[in-house]
Amino acid sequence: MAHPNFKIWYDAGNIIHYTGKDPAKELKPIAKHVTGFCAKDCVGQRGEVMVQFGTGKVDFKEVFGVLQSVGFNGPIMVEGMKIGVTPEETNGFAKANREFLEKVLREL
Repeated sequence: MAHPNFKIWYDAGNIIHYTGKDPAKELKPIAKHVTGFCAKDCVGQRGEVMVQFGTGKVDFKEVFGVLQSVGFNGPIMVEGMKIGVTPEETNGFAKANREFLEKVLREL
């Protein structure tokens, strides 16, 4: 769609969860329309999404490489992470996922 109001928030974890397809491959034809990214991993089709980044099937480096190739400079929202026993433990998992993303982005 060639309309300035049509943009996409992309969620690579959902691509795996709902379709089982490769999120980087699915991203390529629409990447220029992506203005935001929901970051979560997924263990497989219809699988758990509340997991730590790098423990599932999303290849974050490849996905962000596709986004980088079209000049993506939008926000990244950490949507999923392992749920801890305590709020402090859950916060630690959220921080670890943010740090994982920071490392991936530095490596691009």
